[in-house]
Amino acid sequence: MKKLLVIVAISVLLIGCKGKEMFYQTDLEGITDFMENNAAGFILVVTDNDEYFIEDIRMAASKEKVKIAMYNVYEPTIGEKENRPNFPYSSDLKGSTLYYVADNTVQGELVVNKYADLQLTQEISNFIKNHK
Repeated sequence: MKKLLVIVAISVLLIGCKGKEMFYQTDLEGITDFMENNAAGFILVVTDNDEYFIEDIRMAASKEKVKIAMYNVYEPTIGEKENRPNFPYSSDLKGSTLYYVADNTVQGELVVNKYADLQLTQEISNFIKNHK
């Protein structure tokens, strides 16, 4: 009985924390909201969920208290890999780049794989502060 209560408590905590996640993976529908439905915010476009800069962006989102949606062009639906990107916005959004989108257009972009270490952290922080 105690084990069941512990499992239920942990499940409730995990479900409650999920809605507060500042950095999250989105699907093509989420990107469409930014590019066609006037949603405003930050998008990180990647080709691999293990890019070296992802943790820096996750930490910056938490620190700056902004939501950042990550879209993987090779895994547009979480857990379902494709052999090639199926990304209708490839002329506007390139991989390894953090974007700020508002009014259906890209308002700012930061090519994050140009930077490393402390400079990467500073560039991400400055980009977010300039666009939030």
